[in-house]
Amino acid sequence: MSAFAGLLSRLVHKNDRVSRSELTHLEASRYVTGSNLELDSIALAADRLDRLTGHRMSPRQKSLVAAGVHFTVGALLGSLYCAAAEESKIVTRGFGMPFAAIEAAGGNVAWTAATKSIAHYSVADQAESIIEHAVFGAVVEATRRVLRKAA
Repeated sequence: MSAFAGLLSRLVHKNDRVSRSELTHLEASRYVTGSNLELDSIALAADRLDRLTGHRMSPRQKSLVAAGVHFTVGALLGSLYCAAAEESKIVTRGFGMPFAAIEAAGGNVAWTAATKSIAHYSVADQAESIIEHAVFGAVVEATRRVLRKAA
């Protein structure tokens, strides 16, 4: 997903990205590549953890925490998808892309709405995030199929 997001970002944004959170895209993009909505969603998560713990993190620490949250959630969602796919083949329709697109809508869009930052994002930003997640879903499904055959 990160490699695809980096390519999509270069094609769509041509380096015109502007951060809407305390964690800059430059700092976040050291560890995670994604749409404005994706980067700001993980930055918002890091900001919330910063406030929750009462420990002020440096921008570098915050970006590491954001990346950790991002990849941990991705691994958990990938595992959930694979478990659901083993129980019901209907989950695999669309090669995992519908599952991940729903996750993107429920995750990034709902999260930014809950944090009252959704108004900062255009429909194009939201669509870009959903497309990136659909690619994630396809990669998870392809990996699941390869591992299933190897087992």
